[in-house]
Amino acid sequence: RRFRSPVELRNELERRLDRVVGEFTWQAPPSVLYHYTTWSGAEEILKNQLFWATAHDCTNDPAELKTADTIVLGVAQRLKDQMTGVCRKFLELLIKGLPETNVASVARIYLACFSAARDKDSQWTAYGDSGAGVCLGFRILSEAAPADGLDRALIRVRYCESEIADAARTSLDRICQELKRSLKRGVPTDRETQRHPLNALYRISGIAALAAKKPEWAAEEEWRIAVVVKPAADK
Repeated sequence: RRFRSPVELRNELERRLDRVVGEFTWQAPPSVLYHYTTWSGAEEILKNQLFWATAHDCTNDPAELKTADTIVLGVAQRLKDQMTGVCRKFLELLIKGLPETNVASVARIYLACFSAARDKDSQWTAYGDSGAGVCLGFRILSEAAPADGLDRALIRVRYCESEIADAARTSLDRICQELKRSLKRGVPTDRETQRHPLNALYRISGIAALAAKKPEWAAEEEWRIAVVVKPAADK
């Protein structure tokens, strides 16, 4: 059996954790998504071939990016009580740090919002100029992620607390299981190795925040492009 160096083991752990985070983020979108707007808004979109994303604290939802916080903390607390050793330690660090390091506090978040609903009265009323506007339909294409210092993703919004909790629980538990598996294979427990699982836990909590809204918004059937502008990208 070939000896695997600590670097190889650490890199494998990082790849596995990235896969868990990616699977939590990505869901197959509908073939077409819709955007309700005014005639002037539609003209600007079609003329410029772009959407403007809105800062999260300028949307019409006062609980934007806050809905999932208590849900994820509760999930992490219950999961921590089932864990021992290093996995318990990492979950404790997540629980301790999350209230002060949620996604909105460490990056600037912008949202471009769409709907899976093709012709819905509530959407016309709220966003389509009370029925006098336009509903634009866009076919969804597979595109490579940009390499411009921004993180962005097309995300389906979840409105059901149990669905948010179940998804977070599954992914947090998978991160712990990947860490246990890597420790059995001999991955070193140095600071560099420890950075990866904790980072993955925080990324799951951040994505949950981006993808969660309260049940009263469920009629929107929202899909959103979330753009995360990290501080380094502002320079």
